[in-house]
Amino acid sequence: MRLFIQTKLKFLLLAAISASLFACGGGGGSSSQSISAPVVIQNSSVSGVILAAINSASDSDVNDPSAFFSSNDDFVNAQLMSNLTTLGGYLNQAGQGRFGRSFSAGDDQDFYEIDLQPGQSINLVQASLAVMTNIDLTLFDENQMIVDQSLSVGGVECVENNSAGKHFVRANILQGAANYTLSVTSLPCSVILSSSSLRLKSDFAASEMLIQLDTSKKSYSAMSSEMGSMGMTMATMAHDNYARVVIDDMAKAAEAMSISAMDATHIDESMYDSAMTLAMIAAMQNHDAVVLAEPNYNYTHFAIPNDPFFNRQWHYSLISLPSALDQAVGGSGAIVAVLDTGVLLDHPDLSANLLPGFDFISNQDSARDDDGIDADPSDPGDNPNRPSTFHGSHVLGTVAAVSNNNEGVAGAAFFSNIQAMPVRVLGVGGGSLVDICEGLRFAVRLPNVSNTLPANSADVINMSLGGSTFSQFLQDCTDDARAQGAIVVAAAGNGASAAPTFPAANNGVVSVSAVGLTRDLASYSNFGNTIDVAAPGGEASDDDGDGIIDGVFSTVGNNESGTITNTFGYLIGTSMATPHVSAVAALMKSVAPSLTPNQFDALLSAGQLSDDLGAVGRDDRFGNGLINANRAVLAAQGMSLTTPLLSAAPSGLSFGLNADQLRFDVINVGGGNLSVDTPSENSGGWLSISAPGGSGEGVYTVTVDRNHALIAEPGSYSAIISLTSNAGNVDLPVSLQVLQTGQSATADVGRQHVLLVSINADSTLVIEQVVSLDVDAGGYQFRFDSVEPGRYFIITTSDHDNDGRVCDAGEACGAFGSVDELLALVVNEGDQIELDGFIASFNFAATASATSLGSAIGSSSLVPLKLPDARAAN
Repeated sequence: MRLFIQTKLKFLLLAAISASLFACGGGGGSSSQSISAPVVIQNSSVSGVILAAINSASDSDVNDPSAFFSSNDDFVNAQLMSNLTTLGGYLNQAGQGRFGRSFSAGDDQDFYEIDLQPGQSINLVQASLAVMTNIDLTLFDENQMIVDQSLSVGGVECVENNSAGKHFVRANILQGAANYTLSVTSLPCSVILSSSSLRLKSDFAASEMLIQLDTSKKSYSAMSSEMGSMGMTMATMAHDNYARVVIDDMAKAAEAMSISAMDATHIDESMYDSAMTLAMIAAMQNHDAVVLAEPNYNYTHFAIPNDPFFNRQWHYSLISLPSALDQAVGGSGAIVAVLDTGVLLDHPDLSANLLPGFDFISNQDSARDDDGIDADPSDPGDNPNRPSTFHGSHVLGTVAAVSNNNEGVAGAAFFSNIQAMPVRVLGVGGGSLVDICEGLRFAVRLPNVSNTLPANSADVINMSLGGSTFSQFLQDCTDDARAQGAIVVAAAGNGASAAPTFPAANNGVVSVSAVGLTRDLASYSNFGNTIDVAAPGGEASDDDGDGIIDGVFSTVGNNESGTITNTFGYLIGTSMATPHVSAVAALMKSVAPSLTPNQFDALLSAGQLSDDLGAVGRDDRFGNGLINANRAVLAAQGMSLTTPLLSAAPSGLSFGLNADQLRFDVINVGGGNLSVDTPSENSGGWLSISAPGGSGEGVYTVTVDRNHALIAEPGSYSAIISLTSNAGNVDLPVSLQVLQTGQSATADVGRQHVLLVSINADSTLVIEQVVSLDVDAGGYQFRFDSVEPGRYFIITTSDHDNDGRVCDAGEACGAFGSVDELLALVVNEGDQIELDGFIASFNFAATASATSLGSAIGSSSLVPLKLPDARAAN
C-alpha cells in the first residue's frame, strides 16, 4: 500500500495557478510529473517524503526563526527567482506582526531578481487584508530604474514588463505585517487587478485625483480647507459627492501626507510626478472622510486614420441597413449623443442633423480652442502638427449624415429623424475621466459643470473611446446615464487582444468589436468575454479587389494646409464599428420609444438583433453576432409590454485565474410572467449550477471544480450555460484559465513543520509529534518514531509569519489525502497500516486553509490548532 503526500502554497486569489500546478480530480491523474516515495510503517514509526509543488519557492528571510535565512532587502542581495515560479513571502514593519526573527528590526522590503519576457506580468497577492496593512509592488529594469509600480489597496498588486532580460521586483510594506504570494503570469494586469488598482503604467493626469467625499464625516468646505492647507485645490462636482483635486505643490502635499520623496536615481524624471501622485492617492484612500480616491485617467479614441477616397459605404449593406429603413420610416425619431473630439459644425453633410452640444475639455493644451469649456463643440483638430483625424465628425457621419442631399455620404439613420448631439470630450492626447463623465451627465440632462442642460435627453450614447484601466467613477457615470434610460454603446478597442477596455467592459455598456468586409473579425479588434456585438469597422486592405481600401467611409475634415476643409474619408477601427450599433439602437428607439436599456440587452442576448457569426451562439470574438439593422427594427416593433422577455446579467462569466464561484441574475425585462427551465451546461462536469427555484427568476450560483480532470492541463477552458424559457433563450459563455508553467526538480516551499495529529474518540485533535525540516533534493524527508496504535492525520505547514497557526493564509499547506479531504492513517499493533479503503492520489485544493482543513475533517477543532513553541530541529 503506497501513501503519497505533496505540499502546495495556499493562494487567496491564485486558484487557477495552483490548479495548474497540482490539479487532478478524484480518480484523475496528475497533470505534472512528480516523484514521490512511499510512507511506510517500520517498528511503530511513520516515515516518508513530502514533495514541494513544482515551480515553488520561498522568501529567504521570513519571520520563522527556524527557517533558512538569507537577506534579500536590497538590489545587491536580491533573491534569484525563476520565471513562472510562485513564491511565498513575508513582510513586516519593525515591531509589528508576531514575535520572531524579523519582529524587532523589521523586514519591510524583499527584492527579487528575475529574467522576464515582454508582456509578462508579476502578480502579488497579500494574504492578510487587515486594516492599514498594505504591500506595494515595483518592477525595475536591469539598470534599477522603475518600469511599473502598483499601489493598490485591495490586496492584489500587478506590474507589467515590456522588454526581455534581467529585472528586479520589490515588494514593500508600509505598515503592519502580512504573508504574500508572488507569481509570474502572461496575463495583462487589466485582467488581474481589481477596480481599486493604482498602476504607474496607466494613462492618467499627473498631479490630479478624483475623490468621493462622505459628507456625513466632513463637509465640502471643511475638506476644501484641509486640501488647501496641504497644497492642493479641490473643485466640487455635481456627481454624487465627487470632487476633482489638483496637487498644486507636490512637496508640500507629500510632507502633509507623510509621504517620502521618491529616490530620483531609480525613476525617470518624466515619471516622478505621476509616481508621487499615485502615492498620494493611495494615502487619500485611507482618509476617514474619503469613500473613493482614484486617478483622473485619460481615455482616447480607437480609429486608425487613412487618406480619403471616394464615396463607398459597403458597411451599411453588411448590416442589412437599407431594409431596416423601410421599416423605420415614420418613426418618432431619436437622439444619439456622440462623446468624441467634437464636430465640424459647418460640414454640409452634418449640420442639418446636429443638435446643440457642448465642449467639456477642461485642459486647454488638449482643447486647442483657447476658450475653456463652452457651448461650442467645434473640433479644431486633435493634432497640433497636422493632419488631424476629425474622429468625432467621422463617427457622427456614420450615425446621422444628411441623406438625399446630393452631398457625399448618407448616415445610418437616413430618413428616420435621427439627430446627433455632439459632446466634445477628446482633444490632443485623448480626454480625462472628469471631462467624459461631465459629457455623459450633460447628454442625459443630469447636473454637470456647465450648469446647462440640453432640451431633450439622449436616447443613445456613443463612446468610440476608451482606456485599459477600470474606473469606479466612470462606472458610476455610465450607470447614471443608463438609469436615465440611455443605451450606452462603446468601442472594444484596437489592441487585438482579450484585455478589457473601458468603458466598453463596464457593466451595462454595450461593447462592440469590429469586422471587415468579409465579416471576419478585424485584425486589430479586441475580443474577449466582455464583447456584446460586432459591427463593420473596416480593414486596411482591399478584399474585394476594387483598388480602394476597405475602410468605413464618412464625413471628415482636412487641415493639412492649415485651414480646415470639409471632406469625406476612410477610417478603420472599433471606433467606426460602434456608431453602426448606436445608429441601430436609435432606429429601434424611433419605432419603440419605450424601449429600455434592459430590453435592448435582452433582445441582443436572445440573438434577435444580429446575425450569428463564429461559434454557435455568443462567442468572445463577435459577442452575440454581427448587428443586423433590419432584424433589430422588426424586433423592436414586435415587442409587447405584456410579453415576458428573458434577460441574464452579466452576459458572461470569467473565472480567470482564481475565482471558484460566480453569480448571475435572471430577470424578466418585459411584462407578463417568466418561466425559466432548469439551466444546462456543456463543460463535461467541471461546472455546477445552483438555481433559485420557483419560476427561475433570481440569482444563480455557478461553481467551478478546479480539481476536475478535464481542466487539469494548462490552458484556457470555456463552456456555455444555456437558459431556456417561455420568453426566449439565452446562452452565457463561461471561461477560465489554467496557467502554463514549466517544471522544476528543486521546488522549495520553505521550512516545513510536519505534524502527526491523533484523532481522539470525541473527534478532538492532538499534535503528537512535529518534525521541522528544510527541503533536501527536492523533497522533505520526515520520520515519526514510537507511534502508538491509533488514527492519525499527517499535515505539513510552513509558518512564515511565526504565528504558529497551521496552514495559515499565504503559507505552504499539505495533507495526506488532500487539504479538502484528509485521509486517516490507522496504525495497529504489528505496525499494520490502513487507509480507510483509499489509495491517496494527487488532489490539491486551491483554497487550502485551517478552516477548510477543519471542514474536511468534519471538525472545527483544527482551526485553532497551533504549533508547539518548541519545534524539533532538522
